[in-house]
Amino acid sequence: MEPKSDAQEKDLACRLAYEFILESVKEDQEFENLEFVNKELPHKTIDKLINHFEKTEEYEKCSTLQKIKYNRLLEYSKYNL
Repeated sequence: MEPKSDAQEKDLACRLAYEFILESVKEDQEFENLEFVNKELPHKTIDKLINHFEKTEEYEKCSTLQKIKYNRLLEYSKYNL
């Protein structure tokens, strides 16, 4: 079990990443070019966030991230979604 402060920091980081992704999508930026995204496997970043929000039972965020994942990355066959 994570110490409370570590869990809070992780939660805050996930929330900030989520908001940053939403803003980037609104601004029509390429998801793969965002600083914190794994350039080789950008969908893995979204998968980590989805996993986090499933644990916190924030399913609307999960749904939004799933849509972004498939709408933005599906065209790139190299990611094997």
